[in-house]
Amino acid sequence: MVLYCLLLLPLAMALSIPSPSSKMKMSPSYHYEDKASYIAHLQTICPLPAGFQCSFAKTCFTPVEAPHMKDMPITLTLIKMCSPTSNWAAVFTKNTFPGAPVIVGKALLLRREPLQAIVVNNKVSNVCAGGDGISDVLAVSEAVAQELELTGGARSVLASSTGVIGWRVPRQEVRRARAKYKS
Repeated sequence: MVLYCLLLLPLAMALSIPSPSSKMKMSPSYHYEDKASYIAHLQTICPLPAGFQCSFAKTCFTPVEAPHMKDMPITLTLIKMCSPTSNWAAVFTKNTFPGAPVIVGKALLLRREPLQAIVVNNKVSNVCAGGDGISDVLAVSEAVAQELELTGGARSVLASSTGVIGWRVPRQEVRRARAKYKS
């Protein structure tokens, strides 16, 4: 839930919730002076469930598919469970051309691999990308598993991507960014 709330940070800081009218019962209006006060408020209303950690890393990359677009920002979000579990589920697209993370994720689910982490990147969907998108997903999953010292290796990491269709995940930049993960 904190992850969801953090994703809404720019929206929450930019918008003011209208004051409640006398005829309507609404939530109180909140205004945050800075990111720290917003985070502090989130921790009081939507803490992570016990047994989970969440972190993120930011880096930049130049898409191979669009070399004129230099220093594109990309964010990696990590959700880690304190212990592996085989009791997990996922919902995947029914698209005819699923991205590599969907193909790998479905295989993990079918094999009932114990899961211990989820890594999500924005900016790049890894759908209909040239090259071997599956090996890119596995490389990112392996990098996360090594960083977190997960005994299940890449098989215990569910990867997800959202962003531009036709671009590959920049695996080298992602591998460098993993060192920035903090709980």
